[in-house]
Amino acid sequence: MAEKPDDVPAASAELRMMLDLFDRINAAIRGLGPEPYANINRLTRLCGELLGADAAVYYRKQKDSLFAIGRWGLPDDFNAVVSAHSPCLDNSGAAAFGIYVREGEDLGEPACCNISCVKLGVKTCVGCSVISGDGILGQLCALYRSAYAPHPLHERIMGLVAGALAVEEERLRMERASQKLSEELRQSQKMEAIGLLAGGVAHDFNNALTSIRGNAEMLLERKDLPEEARDEAAEISKSAVYAASLTRQLLTFSRKQIMDSEIIDLNATVTNLAQILRRTVGENIAIDLQLAEGADCIRADPGQIEQVIMNLAINARDAMPQGGRLLIGTGVEDLSGPEAPAAIREKPGRYVALSVCDTGIGMTPDVLARLYEPFFTTKDVGKGTGLGLSTVYGIVRQSGGDITVDSEFGKGSTFTVHLPAVAGETAAPRQADALAGLLSSGETILLVEDEAQVRTIVARILRNANFKVYEARHGREALSILEQGRTIDLLVTDIVMPEMSGYQLAQEVRKKLPALAVLFMSGYADEATLKAASSSENAAIMMKPFTPTEMLRRIRALMRR
Repeated sequence: MAEKPDDVPAASAELRMMLDLFDRINAAIRGLGPEPYANINRLTRLCGELLGADAAVYYRKQKDSLFAIGRWGLPDDFNAVVSAHSPCLDNSGAAAFGIYVREGEDLGEPACCNISCVKLGVKTCVGCSVISGDGILGQLCALYRSAYAPHPLHERIMGLVAGALAVEEERLRMERASQKLSEELRQSQKMEAIGLLAGGVAHDFNNALTSIRGNAEMLLERKDLPEEARDEAAEISKSAVYAASLTRQLLTFSRKQIMDSEIIDLNATVTNLAQILRRTVGENIAIDLQLAEGADCIRADPGQIEQVIMNLAINARDAMPQGGRLLIGTGVEDLSGPEAPAAIREKPGRYVALSVCDTGIGMTPDVLARLYEPFFTTKDVGKGTGLGLSTVYGIVRQSGGDITVDSEFGKGSTFTVHLPAVAGETAAPRQADALAGLLSSGETILLVEDEAQVRTIVARILRNANFKVYEARHGREALSILEQGRTIDLLVTDIVMPEMSGYQLAQEVRKKLPALAVLFMSGYADEATLKAASSSENAAIMMKPFTPTEMLRRIRALMRR
């Protein structure tokens, strides 16, 4: 049927109105600035103006709540958070458009589920879902204080504005992801810088402690030492041992500690520690174990993994001074993509998870930002070194994993450690080390150490054990000794030295003596050098500080190979 002549002007007016509205939408979208939140408010206002509404609001959906992110024509006390179970929110995932009218003054809540609308006198809410490929992002609402029948074009208008809002939400998501990556990079760089500083400090302290502890132990071996002097020497040795434990934790944080890795059943490790943990945390804290049956094994240093569990448990205990509940769990996860912990994204795969959850006081954002820094502690003076979580961080990262924490002040904390799974391998039973006697034969040792006090005490230890010792201050002097035709049975050298490292020296010496045994001493070294030295054939590494007995046992084991 042909269109009646009097309908033509109406159709033309309708078309002109539609084109005018679309031009306004296009101009508004093209005029958006770089700030997403400002753009969301502009788009919310555009929606209200184009639909002739009294006010407009854009709610972002987060879990079970709606948050008013964009506003126009609303008072300052407008309720910013409402329930997500709104009849104007289409939970099917399709873009919804509906009219909801509040007819009676005695109605408790309007159809849009915001009690603030009652105070505003809202009688009609026109809603449209804002959606993306991931589902519903939120709800765009036009609010009217009178009964209102929307124009047929309004659904298309709201759909276009909702699409623009979805774009801005995606920009915000990308900005947040970028900020998260930047923060992770900044945190990583900060921790790396602190680690380098900590490692350098540990190196200098370990050299001093090697001399202090070695001299104290040699004094204690003297049979003619007066009892009072013996007690004093024992106190010196005990203090040196404590100081050494602190520097060892610093080295662990900076990932410069030697690891003796093997296949570990994490479930068995947790189970074996359970009784000790219960005594450590006290009777007012209940410990629950939730261990995943058949979880994969991991490859790590058993002693260090036990230290991770103990340190996390002690940290949880200190967060629950009035008692509470400590949950230790294990599991297996396949991790990949942006949701994986930062250190794992570049090596996705199967990981064994260890979680330690407490019902304690939780942590503020300021504390979380400095959580793994050495010597940072929230405890009273004298009640903590601030190295517990730093040590955990270093062990986990050096073991190829990552650690994350979920905590809120007043609501407890959950630490989660992810370590690479080792599929198809089982843990070997742990065996106690056999006691070894001291060497007392007359082999010849070339000792290379740039620190005079360390070189002096090590030379005394070796000569007291009947070794013949040549001393060198650096690599060039050591090579000069060998060029004079001196024969040696063992090279004992520091790793970190000026001009030529101990590892480089060993390579040069072995060009002439390929079967020579080498004992590396280290107070600190970079990871690449430690790996190269530890993998060297017929060689071993001994971390400073050490006792005379420890050194002689290591030499005997090395020369027996």
